Amino acid sequence: MGAFRFFLALNVMVLHLSGYGDHLAMTSVFCFYVISGYLITRILSETYDAPVTGLAAFAANRTLRIFPTYWTIALIGLALAVLLPADTARLHASIQVPEDAAGVLSNLFVFGLTPPSLTPGLAPVRLVPPAWSLGIELLHYVVMAAGVARSRTATLAWWCAGVGIAAWALLFGRIEHAYFTVWGPTVCFATGALLHHLGAAAWGRRREGAAVRLLPFALVLAAGLGPEVLGDRSAPAFLYLSVAAAAAAVTLLAEGWGRRGAPAWDRFLGDVSYPLFLCHWHVGILVSAGLLGGAPVGPALLATALPFAVALAAAVVLGVERPVQRLRTRLRRAAVAARGEAAQPVPVAL
Repeated sequence: MGAFRFFLALNVMVLHLSGYGDHLAMTSVFCFYVISGYLITRILSETYDAPVTGLAAFAANRTLRIFPTYWTIALIGLALAVLLPADTARLHASIQVPEDAAGVLSNLFVFGLTPPSLTPGLAPVRLVPPAWSLGIELLHYVVMAAGVARSRTATLAWWCAGVGIAAWALLFGRIEHAYFTVWGPTVCFATGALLHHLGAAAWGRRREGAAVRLLPFALVLAAGLGPEVLGDRSAPAFLYLSVAAAAAAVTLLAEGWGRRGAPAWDRFLGDVSYPLFLCHWHVGILVSAGLLGGAPVGPALLATALPFAVALAAAVVLGVERPVQRLRTRLRRAAVAARGEAAQPVPVAL
């Protein structure tokens, strides 16, 4: 799954720094949501199922997983807004110093970067521009932890509601309502949760091979490039088609390496995907200002910034996430010990 998650993050970076591939990037974000729905439901069911202590440990572990990396990248964004305001505004105007309490709090805790509204909209000031989607994830983490993903019956009811919301968005005909709202992607998280309860990963464990592992990549490309062939009116339908691509990824890749487990390079690519998703705009600004004479978004900026963005993401993994991971492991073991069971390996969620 690590290489697939890296592929998704790379698709988002390609859009932002080259200006090409908007539908492919949207498809990739929806795939992230499905994977998160699966992984969060899995760890809630297998590790953090105690009513009180389990939820407390889950909240602490998610906080340690998400916020140290986010705050690191947000500090870079703050430095860019202060030290290179013109270069920063030229590439992404949302990277600004927050001027009021609401802006400070939403950029500090992520909630509020995508307002809970029936209409599409994003907070105008975002030190980490893609973090609005992280806010959608966090909101759904709360929903899942509250109990909606705890049982197959509740999850199925949630999934049906998500399908209804998706159908409304499709009938409305506006991709913004499917993508830039907190409720549009609900079916993605519900699908991931349902896949766990249906045992999809166990089914995929029996199907190995290079062709099997490449299928989810091909489905993402088909869903992301379909609107380029059939036109923008088809974009909402293809966006929700990405849910099927992500379902295939969960089924075929979650445990598709068999008993050996995923190789080290695959796990590392998965770890790099999260900071890469967050930091690529910041690297693009630095590369544009420092190496390309203020070059705008385009293929040259993408090609030049890519190795620097991957290097920064890897540095964040090694310098921030790995030290924090030791504390997260202790919390997870304590949660498992409270159940009186042997610790089970749990994949790292986005």
